[in-house]
Amino acid sequence: DPAAVNLILDPGMAFGTGSHPTTRLCLEWLERNVSEGCSVLDYGCGSGILAIAAVRLGAARVAGVDIDPQAVEAARSNAERNGVVALFADSAQPVAGEYDVVVANILSNPLRVLAPAICAHVRSGGLLALSGILREQAEEIMAIYAQWLPMQVADMREDNERHFLKGRSTEEVEFTGARKAILIVFALSFAVMIWGVSSGGWWMGEMLATDSPVTER
Repeated sequence: DPAAVNLILDPGMAFGTGSHPTTRLCLEWLERNVSEGCSVLDYGCGSGILAIAAVRLGAARVAGVDIDPQAVEAARSNAERNGVVALFADSAQPVAGEYDVVVANILSNPLRVLAPAICAHVRSGGLLALSGILREQAEEIMAIYAQWLPMQVADMREDNERHFLKGRSTEEVEFTGARKAILIVFALSFAVMIWGVSSGGWWMGEMLATDSPVTER
């Protein structure tokens, strides 16, 4: 199809071949919501497939972040392979700025812990998409993110077992009072994650043991 957006990917050790249902949900949503010149953040970028697709769809400023350094390297290589410019960084480095579109295709446990950080990057009026969520987890995830912006089920796959959530920020996200405390807890939790990765891959071990197995992003 000459009108199709074709991507060349070598995921290496990272998630993200485009064949997993949660990845396809994100790609379809990006196709509908990325506008010419917008900014996009892929939180948990894996192979970089979503960030690279966003550039090809017209986004002007695109960034991806992942806890796995190997995924970051794979994403950088794939961006070069597809002739696109996107900034990929290890999540140990601070992610700066707000974005028109933020997408996170990761497991429900990190979605819970990272909620304050993810929402802080959604600009006023911006869009947020969350994937990698099982049916029984959707209500809890929506309740957590409701502290910052309302979310709703936008799509489903595999007999409604896998849910895709979307939301739009309607006002500036302010982190005061209790929300500052949440950010402090997030920072401490994130430090534990980084320590766990250096000590044997807690992110990909413990979390995959807690959630349903995901073999590719």
